Parts: sequence; C-alpha cells; structure tokens
Amino acid sequence: DVARKARYGSAMGKIQADRERQRIREQSANDQSKPYLESHRISVAGEIAKQRAKELNVTEDKYFDESGLLAARNGGSNANKSKKYSVGEYEVSQYNVEEYSCTEYQTTEYKSVYEK
Repeated sequence: DVARKARYGSAMGKIQADRERQRIREQSANDQSKPYLESHRISVAGEIAKQRAKELNVTEDKYFDESGLLAARNGGSNANKSKKYSVGEYEVSQYNVEEYSCTEYQTTEYKSVYEK
C-alpha cells in the first residue's frame, strides 16, 4: 500500500512539474513577443500620424506654445512675463504667474528633531 502511494505521488509530481515547465515556456514566449508588438504599434502609429498631418496640411500646433520652451532653454526670459491672457473679464496678468527658476531656490540645512 505504501509503495503504491509513493508511485502515485511520484507520478503526480512529474505531471505537475511538466505542467509548470509548460506554463513557464508559454509565459516566456508571451513576454518576448510583447516588446516587439509594442514597438511595431508605435511605428505604425507614427506613420498614421504623418499621413494625417499630410492630409490635413498641419503647419502648426495650436496647443503647444514654443515660446515657453525657448524661454526655458535660454534660461528664462522676461518677454513672456508681460504677456496677457484674457478670457472674458479675467486676466491672468493680474496674478504673479511666471516660470519657476531653480537658481532662485533657497534651502536651509535640515535639522532632525531627534538631534541634540
């Protein structure tokens, strides 16, 4: 009776090990295909975007303001600070709105509450 149970346990162990190896192989194949498919999707999306841009004759992006990018590259510019944006009666220029500059950022030394 003990020998029969041992043979049964050994056979079940082999079956489970084979199933696990098969799952590992399937998952490995699946994981290897994802980066290829993703890069292929990105390249196809780029081609579609170029085709749409040609069809629509897009000359400028109305949602992206290059002046902010140029000001950041030049280390900040005062030209954009005087610019006024208005929506109805609300003007943004009435508030202090400007680019954040890291050169003006001041820090103090951290002091732990546990130090004496």
